[in-house]
Amino acid sequence: MRRCAGMKLAELVVVLTILLLVAAIITPVVISVRKGSLRSQCMSNLRQIGIATQLYPADYQALYESMFQLAAYLDLRHPKERGILACPAGRLQVPLRKAVSSYSWNTSLLGVSRQRLQEESPNRVLVDCEHHLGLPLRQAEGWASYDYTVAPSYPFLLTLRLDGFVQTVHACQVRAVEVGPIVVEGRTLEKVLQAVYPGETEYEKATIPYPLYELSSANSPPIELGGQALRC
Repeated sequence: MRRCAGMKLAELVVVLTILLLVAAIITPVVISVRKGSLRSQCMSNLRQIGIATQLYPADYQALYESMFQLAAYLDLRHPKERGILACPAGRLQVPLRKAVSSYSWNTSLLGVSRQRLQEESPNRVLVDCEHHLGLPLRQAEGWASYDYTVAPSYPFLLTLRLDGFVQTVHACQVRAVEVGPIVVEGRTLEKVLQAVYPGETEYEKATIPYPLYELSSANSPPIELGGQALRC
C-alpha cells in the first residue's frame, strides 16, 4: 500500500504566495464595492429626505424648523423611514456624538414659509454629506471630527437640493460667502462663512474658497468629471 507524500516546503510556500496575491487583488475590489454600496444607500436616504421635505410644507405650510421636527414627522407618518436621517458611512455617531441626523443641513432654509420655499431657487442645497470623503477621525474627550488636513480618498460631497435633486459635488467646487451676525448655541457670531454650491444663485459672486475643504482638497489628484480634470 502506497502512502501519499505530503506537500514539500517549497510547494507550500508557492500556494501561500498565490493565496496572498489573490487576497491582495480581491481586497481593494471588495472595499471599493462596499464604499460604492454605502454611497448608493446614502443617495437613497437623501432622495427620501427630499420627498419628506416636499410633503412637510403641504401639511404644515412651512418647512420644518429643526431635525427634531422632521424626525417627529417621520415617526408619525413614516415610522420605518427614520433611518434615512443617518448616513450609513457616518463615523461621528454615538458614543462620540449624539445627534438626530448625521447630515449637514442648510439652517437658513429651515422654518421658512411654503410661499418663500416656492420663491427660493430650487437649486439651493438643503443637505450635504461629507462622510464619504474617506478622512481619518480626530478624537478628543466626548467629541470627534474629521481631519481635513489629509487628502480625501473620494473628494466628492453628496448633496440634496430643494427640488429633491441629489448629486455629487467635488469638494474643490465649494465656495463661500460671509453672512452674519448669527446666533449659534447661545453665542452671537458677527461673521461666518456659508457654503455655496455650483448652480446656486450666489455661486458666481462667491469667490472665497470654503475653508473646510480647502486643505483636504489641495493635495488631491485631478479628478476626471465630464471629460474635464478638476483642480483646486
